[in-house]
Amino acid sequence: MAMRSTPHSTTRITPHQAMTGRLMHVPGHCLLPLEEQPVLLQAANVTWLRNYLACVDQMQRFVAKQLGQKQRQIKKYFDTKVHEEELQIGDRCMIQNYKHKRHTLEADWYGPFLIVDKLSPAVYKVKIQEKGNDTLKWFHVNQIKTVK
Repeated sequence: MAMRSTPHSTTRITPHQAMTGRLMHVPGHCLLPLEEQPVLLQAANVTWLRNYLACVDQMQRFVAKQLGQKQRQIKKYFDTKVHEEELQIGDRCMIQNYKHKRHTLEADWYGPFLIVDKLSPAVYKVKIQEKGNDTLKWFHVNQIKTVK
């Protein structure tokens, strides 16, 4: 119940509200046994159902609008961070350090190393020289930063 009643960060409404169009609560009449309902009450239920479906439709439109706004915001942020710089063979580059850091101030990048081959615009073979050993490894462009 807690997951269904917690507002989502993007839509700012609860999943229950997004699906049903109303806040989550347990009405008292749901706890009582069903009895035969008069015709007037059945007509009221039809009106209630129409109102309920209209509310659900309105809530789904609201959620779609909120998601669209959030997607545009995320795309705008992504476009500012992405770089479509294609690397060339022979360029010098730094490699992202995924090894366990011993200190918080330790560098996130190490190198520089030499790009020796190109599989695609996104994958490059880098010649890593450490402790007198030459190693060739493939890296994705997200793990490479050019040295200028």
